[in-house]
Amino acid sequence: MFGALSQAARLGIGAVAAVAVAAGAWLYSRPPGPPPTPAPLAAVAPPAAPEPAPAPAAAPEKPAERFAPTLDVVRVDTAGSATVAGQAEASARVSLRVDDAEIAFANADGAGAYASLFTLPPSDAPRTLTVVATGADGVDVAGKDRVILAPIKAAEKPLETVAAAPEAAPKPAADPAAPAALKQTETGVAVITAADIANVTIDSVTYDGDAIKIGGRGAGGAIVRLYLNNVDSASAPIGADGAFGADLLGVAAGTYTLRADQLDSAGKVTSRYEIDITKAAPQELAKAAPAPAVIEVAAGTTLWAIAKAKFGDGLMYVQVYEANKDKIRDPNLIYPGQVLSMPAAP
Repeated sequence: MFGALSQAARLGIGAVAAVAVAAGAWLYSRPPGPPPTPAPLAAVAPPAAPEPAPAPAAAPEKPAERFAPTLDVVRVDTAGSATVAGQAEASARVSLRVDDAEIAFANADGAGAYASLFTLPPSDAPRTLTVVATGADGVDVAGKDRVILAPIKAAEKPLETVAAAPEAAPKPAADPAAPAALKQTETGVAVITAADIANVTIDSVTYDGDAIKIGGRGAGGAIVRLYLNNVDSASAPIGADGAFGADLLGVAAGTYTLRADQLDSAGKVTSRYEIDITKAAPQELAKAAPAPAVIEVAAGTTLWAIAKAKFGDGLMYVQVYEANKDKIRDPNLIYPGQVLSMPAAP
């Protein structure tokens, strides 16, 4: 077939073939070009540093042990009148509880001392007195002391007498002994006696004309010295039962600071008790008696009872105290013969 082509066609095909051969020879013989630029590598983040191991949790701090309130003095007479004193945290509210029910409370002073006077209702069964103090932070701290109170009989009404043939006068009956108080501690149970009374206290203040009769308790065998406005006014021995009594004579009407110092055999002051008292003039008492805004305190009366009688609400004792705080240092300690002003009813 190539032979059948014309000479011109054969020349054209030859030229094309020559060009192809030349192009192939050029491609084969040319120097190689620069190598292709490699693709950039992706950035690789450095390995993360290992997280530090968590610090071991600190051991919780052990809370400081709170001071447990104490029952240092517990006295109960045959009528159920009770005097209780002890120690608690400073400025704590001290709750005195009989069979776990609050019967009275007191506010401890800056040194932690407290005292309370209240009346126990009659009971045929023994009861247990305990104490709980509430600190300024509102935390309750129960005392470890437990005092077991003997039964208290209700007062019997006197029998009606009828005329009878004269006969020998009967011997007066001996005064009934005050019910015993047993103090139960972690080490056992013991009867509270005068030996348990370490600090002097004033239990009663009675006004009799121009005299003031003082009654109280302290360490048996010691001497108590009484001062009115820092003036030495009387002294009395403290009996073996822990009781003392003294009369302050020629006392004019007015407000006084009454202080009792307990002295040991060497004349050293071992305990001190101080209260404010007010002695009203007889004519002032006569004027005040019918006035509805003034009341003279009788034996066994409490601010709670006064508020309950006057306003129908014992909690009003706070207002009664505020109206008389110039006369009352401790709302738990009021005395026969005190004249209190009554606030207006709410």
